[in-house]
Amino acid sequence: MSTPNGGLVGSGLIVVFGRGGSAFRAVDQVDIRVERGEVVGLVGESGSGKTTVGKVLAVLHRPTSGEVRYDGRPLVTSVRGLPREVRSRIQMIFQDPYSSLNPRQRAVQAVAEVFRVWHSRSRQEARSAALDMLAEVGITQEQAFLRPRSLSGGQRQRVSVARALAVEPHILIADEPTSSIDQSAQAQMLALLTRIREERGLGILFITHDLRLVRDFADRMYVMRNGAVVEAGATGKVFRNPSHQYTRDLIEAIPGGSAPASDGNARRGS
Repeated sequence: MSTPNGGLVGSGLIVVFGRGGSAFRAVDQVDIRVERGEVVGLVGESGSGKTTVGKVLAVLHRPTSGEVRYDGRPLVTSVRGLPREVRSRIQMIFQDPYSSLNPRQRAVQAVAEVFRVWHSRSRQEARSAALDMLAEVGITQEQAFLRPRSLSGGQRQRVSVARALAVEPHILIADEPTSSIDQSAQAQMLALLTRIREERGLGILFITHDLRLVRDFADRMYVMRNGAVVEAGATGKVFRNPSHQYTRDLIEAIPGGSAPASDGNARRGS
């Protein structure tokens, strides 16, 4: 697989948990790529292996076998072994924003910490940059000085996005970023991700169990079942003419299970 624009590629990924008779193959020979400027959906039911694939691509979990490459270069299997520049290029947003934030830190402190560690900003410079970044993702100055418990689920997820963006990534891996927020906040989150993709040229791997969101958001998609990819292609093509029965069943189970607005192109949000 080629990666012409600073892309991220996983080839032949296998992840096995346990040993001997209790061994479980959570990921089974998965090939996947995400290029800058595109949104790629990775969809499957709970336990399909999609989150594990995301963690492998983010170099947060070591594959049993297979290879991950970024911008054509193989990545080592430990974050500590990665050059600082490479570590900054791939960032992950986790499903539960509350658990990914320090409950004792105010939102502005959580983001300012990133600017101090990654960009060597002074305390004052980091605080100013953090407020600007939080404003970019829709967090008001008043909200910026609240702790996670005082923010809504959607607001906490926006803070998580701000922290990830502060590192200046090229690839964003979003693991079920809308599953813990209500439908209105989901739409706002998709609009936010669409906007930052367009403004920053990010590649986004959007991991979800919800095909409806993939239909409206992703350029390309992968469907996983039991650790393996059973279908892949442009989103519009997959929705119009799925080749695997499992994909057909998933599409038929959602309201209006049909193609997105244009073949292989995500709908543009505001």
